[in-house]
Amino acid sequence: MPVELTSFTAKVSGGKVQLDWTTATEINNSGFDIERSFDGSTFTSVGFVKGNGTTTEPREYSFIDKFEFKATQSIYYRLKQFDYDGSVNYSNIISVVVEMPLEYSLDQNYPNPFNPSTK
Repeated sequence: MPVELTSFTAKVSGGKVQLDWTTATEINNSGFDIERSFDGSTFTSVGFVKGNGTTTEPREYSFIDKFEFKATQSIYYRLKQFDYDGSVNYSNIISVVVEMPLEYSLDQNYPNPFNPSTK
């Protein structure tokens, strides 16, 4: 395996999904195509992160999926790793649940020293 992937995680932050992964070693790594799926089987490319070629040092990578999610749903991700010779390897599939707020509220602004009332 040209890239030894040691971790691949996803977390929701501010309505966006942040993907983080770490490699232990890399051989001829051109980069990673980030793929998203809503059903766990049909994946679409959503971005690319350049690799570090050949290295024996651990490397950390990150990608933020800026897709505007409209409802609570499970989202699946995988990495498609490209070598300089054109060969491709896939990571394991991970999932994350994006939850939308159930209600919105506007609270009283008191005490507001600059404006005692709100219209």
